[in-house]
Parts: sequence; C-alpha cells; structure tokens
Amino acid sequence: MKQLLLALLAALALPTNVISGDLGAADLPTIEEAYSSSEKYQKKKSESISNEFNLACQPGKIYLQGMRDVACKVVFKNGLLTVDNSKGIKPSQVLSILGMEELDYRAVTISYIDSNNKYSIASFYSRGNVGNFRVMMFPFYIRLLEWKNTGK
Repeated sequence: MKQLLLALLAALALPTNVISGDLGAADLPTIEEAYSSSEKYQKKKSESISNEFNLACQPGKIYLQGMRDVACKVVFKNGLLTVDNSKGIKPSQVLSILGMEELDYRAVTISYIDSNNKYSIASFYSRGNVGNFRVMMFPFYIRLLEWKNTGK
C-alpha cells in the first residue's frame, strides 16, 4: 500500500504538461517551450517558425581542402528545401538527418538521393560557429524535421 501511495504522489508531482511528446524526459521541447522563457531567445523563436535561415554551408571542394565555410540562405518553400536558389530537394529524397555539436563544431547534416539518383550529403552550420547547438541550430533542426515529416 505504501508503494502504491508513493507512486501516486510521484505521478501527481511530475510536471507532465511540460513534456512535449510520448517519450517523456527524452523528448525535445517544442519551439515555444524552448524559447519562451527568455527575452534573449525571442529572435530565435521567431526564426524557428520562419521558412528562411541564414546559415553557413561548406561546398564539397572547400570541405576537401579544409577551408572555411560560406554564407548560404536555406529556404523551405513549395515543399522543397533549397539552398541559395538551388534546384532543391523533396522530403522523400532525404535518407537521414543528423545534428551534431562537438567542441567548436555545430552542424546539421542531411544525406539524400539527388535528382540524378546519386547519394549526396549536405552540411549546414551556425554562422560564425558561436553559441551552442541548442541555441544556434535548434530552430533550423526542428524546422527541418517538421518539413521532412509534413512536406510543408
């Protein structure tokens, strides 16, 4: 009886309304939850619900030579993800999405099948590589996942 009472009290005490999804403590917060607690992050909140992101990209030739990244404009429009007015890709072309933060390296990497039916990889970085992944790349990452799952 004592164990049942403790379990009931624990369940009532947990803030279940804060949890975003069905996996409890493992769930990431929604954009609203992540950025509503601070005025400092209001710009990130509005950025996260937009369809345009000013990020940094690293074209293949530059990546192989170990050179710096370049500014790029990433846009979600008409069901496509485009970079600097490129042809773009559809959600169905995406094979995987990976978000990483290691030392000064913050990136979101997408592997996909291009329009020539070839495997390709694209990486996006926070411009200037300042701040941590949660602050700098979370809005783009969440928007990217939303696009992948809804096509919008």
